[in-house]
Amino acid sequence: MAAAETSSFISTRRRRITIIVGIITVVAIVFGFAGDYLGLPWKGLRPAAELLLLAELVGLVVLERHQLFEPVHELATGIDTRVADMSATLHQLSERLNSLGQVSVAMGARESFQLRTRLVREATTREQETPQILRSALLSGAMVTQDTRDLGDEQRAFLNIVSESFLLPDSPRNSKGHRWSIRLIFACATTEAIDQIAESIQTIFEKSAVLNVEIKVPVKGSPERSLSPNMITDRAVFLVYSDEGGPFRWGLALHGHQYAGLFAQWFDDLWFSIPENCLVYSRSGLNQKAIDRIRKELSALEVSGGARRIA
Repeated sequence: MAAAETSSFISTRRRRITIIVGIITVVAIVFGFAGDYLGLPWKGLRPAAELLLLAELVGLVVLERHQLFEPVHELATGIDTRVADMSATLHQLSERLNSLGQVSVAMGARESFQLRTRLVREATTREQETPQILRSALLSGAMVTQDTRDLGDEQRAFLNIVSESFLLPDSPRNSKGHRWSIRLIFACATTEAIDQIAESIQTIFEKSAVLNVEIKVPVKGSPERSLSPNMITDRAVFLVYSDEGGPFRWGLALHGHQYAGLFAQWFDDLWFSIPENCLVYSRSGLNQKAIDRIRKELSALEVSGGARRIA
């Protein structure tokens, strides 16, 4: 209480000093200009008034420095503290969710690929009584290859695990390919993206004549933000957040049959809602006619979008 009263007294005294100095400065300036205008012998008042004005400004800064600068410093310090607290809270939340067993969190593209690889490995190594479908979707329109971050090792590790479930013409009867089929949905928003997809299909699937993979490519007007089930196995679902810059900004894996069944139904509904003329790969191989049609449609969208920007 006493400290607050002392602070209030000091603040009041400073303001009184400032007011008095201000009045003296204004009077000196008025008399100085009046002396010049009326020709009175008050030539020294104007320089004195200017010195008083400068002194008052310096005095204001010195007297009120705590109110001028310390609040800004305190605000910046407070912001840094809150940001640090938010980061710590997110880290604790991630650890707590991971400790629950039914939820796994992946921050960034690298962790997302690592988590997807683990989920596929666990699913394909389990004994299955009935044929299974590995479902995957990227719906933002931004392709992995458009991401500037170095993900080569993670992508190769993921493809190596998935390729173990490929059914090839010479696959033995006990291979994983006889127990698993794979369905992929890749939304495309640019001609560059469809060209990259076609190249990837030729390299990964068609070259080896993979028989148990189907790929559909719906067309999007432009890349957009989305949170969607990217990978659905027999017991887990991986939700991924993607934006215009690329996929896999962060991911969330839900473990359990209840989640897998729910999102598998969602995926199947989406799959059958996409027209068959968007099927670019199946056991028959690469559908070049579908690729050309999609490229033509995307090219028209890019031209019309550029014309709208120019207009």
